[in-house]
Amino acid sequence: MDDMNILKNSIHISKELLENNFFKISLDGNGTFKSIVDKRANREILKPGERGNVLQAFEDKPRVEDNWNLDIYYSEKMWEIDNVEGIEVIENGPVRGVLRITRKFLNSHIVQDIILYQDIPRIDFKTVIDWKEKDIVVKASFPVDINSDRATYEIQYGHIERSTHWNTTWDIAKFVDVRT
Repeated sequence: MDDMNILKNSIHISKELLENNFFKISLDGNGTFKSIVDKRANREILKPGERGNVLQAFEDKPRVEDNWNLDIYYSEKMWEIDNVEGIEVIENGPVRGVLRITRKFLNSHIVQDIILYQDIPRIDFKTVIDWKEKDIVVKASFPVDINSDRATYEIQYGHIERSTHWNTTWDIAKFVDVRT
């Protein structure tokens, strides 16, 4: 077998494992990542003992501007969204593979597609949520083993750079309403 055939058939998608030339991702029964190995760097990306792709719901009741602000204490009341209704391989071709995870949280439904590509060193997540809850926000947790003071997050129509810690008065001040 020559190198071209090895590269052509490098995508493997199952309920327990997603793999291509760039990543090897092991999953548990809830669709969370037990391991993400960067094959090019030959290293584990997740922090030891942590899981990635953990969907978390948080109570969201800020004092002001409900649509725009999170309260500084929002992370103190969290629920893991672990009611998995199904995990299925929906695409396993020569160009890309897709694993679909369907979850339920209270009255809401979440459909998440995890996409790996043959020739692109990237993991894509396409998440569609039929959200029926009030005063609850959702995030996907990826505790990565990377040391950095800043991280860039995608937002609607762009991105925002944020601090990776809350250990200075400047970080805490972002949550204080100066009008009160």
